[in-house]
Amino acid sequence: MIVAGHQPQYMPYIGFFNKISKADVFVFVDNIQFTRKTWQQRTLIKSDNKPMYLTIPVKKHGKFDQLINEVEIIDNGWRKKHWKSICLSYGKTPYFHLYKDALEEFYNKEWPLLNDFCSALLRYFIDAIGIKFEKIYTGTELNIHGEKTDLLLDICKKTGCNTYLSGEGALAYVNEEKFKKAGLSHIFNEYTPNPYSQYGKQFIDGMAIIDVMFMNGPKTIDVIKGNTDVYRH
Repeated sequence: MIVAGHQPQYMPYIGFFNKISKADVFVFVDNIQFTRKTWQQRTLIKSDNKPMYLTIPVKKHGKFDQLINEVEIIDNGWRKKHWKSICLSYGKTPYFHLYKDALEEFYNKEWPLLNDFCSALLRYFIDAIGIKFEKIYTGTELNIHGEKTDLLLDICKKTGCNTYLSGEGALAYVNEEKFKKAGLSHIFNEYTPNPYSQYGKQFIDGMAIIDVMFMNGPKTIDVIKGNTDVYRH
């Protein structure tokens, strides 16, 4: 059984979903250190053929050592602004109507905690795209702990999986010997972005998952899995 874990992100790009679609079990790693000004609180959409940041404002005064599941959102009207930007940028795409009502509900609701909003939105995307898992967990409910390789080993232990799937970002810190000693396997997902059907004249990589969904609708899962996904030890 293959397990993949990742911090909850705000509408991540296609590579996030390419990786997790190869796992049997997925873990929202929500009980580790929050990192400001990252994809944990922001995303990119395509607006007027240019990338545009959407950033969720969070409370930071005196909160330098927060876990992801502790971060509070500043309700300053960001939900209305983000939804308006999404509608203006993608309202004319072929499949916007398929997801509009469900997504609008997320932006109409108040979300005190960043993790609750991002995790709920990710669960919606996983279901809407058609990615199937044996089980989805959170780091909080599993009480995972450790850093770097030790954290990955604990995720395997707590989920009962024998193989951990990492993105290439883990190349810098994964200790393969620790996996061997634990009798577990570790593999990397090599992802190379390929252009997909996108709104506008020029293809821009790294856009939020909605960029793919609004243009490809039910075929989004094929686009995600169609990108390079070669495993290697």
